[in-house]
Amino acid sequence: LCMLDYTNTYSALLTLWVAMFIEWTGLLHSSYLISMLVSALAGKPVESKEPPRDVGQTLTFFFKCMMSLALLVFCFAVTLVALFDGK
Repeated sequence: LCMLDYTNTYSALLTLWVAMFIEWTGLLHSSYLISMLVSALAGKPVESKEPPRDVGQTLTFFFKCMMSLALLVFCFAVTLVALFDGK
């Protein structure tokens, strides 16, 4: 069955816009670092159908990865402090 009628609602459109904004900001780029680490530990290269990134794209990618990782570590630290303070 085809579920294209579901995407014709405003809530689906809003969900798409939110997901695209999150991807654009790089908020979840730390998952790419995990993928790269796992593939390096497995000894297998990551196969991609995308062309190689140029210098600007690589710098932007790793900036977003580091920003995402810093935010993840900050949120984890805040959560641990709140847990140990009994809040």
